[in-house]
Amino acid sequence: MKRFLVVVFLIVAMSITAFAKGKTPGEKAVEHFKSFFKGRGINVKMITEKDVKIPSLKGYNFVIVELSKGKRAQRLSFLTNGKYMIRSFEEIGKRRNLVSYFESIYTHYKIPYSEKELMLGKSGNKVKIVYFGDFECPFCKKCLRFISNKYKNNIALYFKHFPLPFHRNAILLAKIYEAGKKMNINLLDFVEKAKGDKKKIMDSLKKKIPASKWEKFKSIMESKAIMEKIKADEALGRKYKVRGTPAIFIDGHRVDGCDTGVITELMKKQGK
Repeated sequence: MKRFLVVVFLIVAMSITAFAKGKTPGEKAVEHFKSFFKGRGINVKMITEKDVKIPSLKGYNFVIVELSKGKRAQRLSFLTNGKYMIRSFEEIGKRRNLVSYFESIYTHYKIPYSEKELMLGKSGNKVKIVYFGDFECPFCKKCLRFISNKYKNNIALYFKHFPLPFHRNAILLAKIYEAGKKMNINLLDFVEKAKGDKKKIMDSLKKKIPASKWEKFKSIMESKAIMEKIKADEALGRKYKVRGTPAIFIDGHRVDGCDTGVITELMKKQGK
C-alpha cells in the first residue's frame, strides 16, 4: 500500500500527455492513470468531473478519481486541463484552496447524528454540521472557536469523537465530556483547556464537579456506555474515510482540516 501511495503522489507532479482527441480533461486524466497503472492491479474510476466556471481557469475541470486495489481505495482530487494536473491551488487574498473547495461543493454525505450530540447552536437552526474531533487536537480547538464565534446563531453542530492514537489524553477527555453531558454539566471549556497527565487532569476536574456528585460522575465516566459511544463515533468516522481531525460536514459537504476559507465559502453558499 505504501508503494501504491508513493506512486500516486509521484503522478501529481507529472504532466498528463498523449491523449485521444474529443475527450474531456477528466477522461484524459483517467486514460493516463489507466495507462500508467496497467498491469499493476490498480483500478481507476472517474467519480466526478465538473466545469469550475472560473475565467482564469478556462479549460480546467475539477475531477475526483478513485484508485483501488482489492479492498483498499484512495480518492484523488485535482484540477486538470487534460495536460496538467493541479493538486493544490490557492487564491491569493481569499485563503482558500480551490481544490478543497470544489471537493466540498461537489461531494455530499449523509452522516447520521443524534440530537443528544448537539454541542453548539440550536437544533432548530437551518445549517446542520456534523463535526468529528479530538479534544487534544489544536486544529479542532481553533476550528470550533472559529465556527462558534462566527456562526453559532445560524448552526446546529453535532460533535462526534475521533480521538487520535498519538494524543495520550484524547479518550480521557472524551469520557469526561460525555459524562458531563449525562449529568447536565457543560465541560467543553474544561476539556479544551485541560493540560498535563491523567492525574493532573482529574485533580483539576474534581474542583469543577460538586463534591456530592463526584463519585457518581466518576462511575458514569468509566461506564461501558460512555466508551461504546466513543467507539461508535470512531467506527462511523472510519466508515466515511475520516483519517484526521477535524473532519467537518456542513449540510453534508465535507471539509477536512481547519480550512476556514472553505468553511466560510460553504456557509455563504448555505446563505449564512
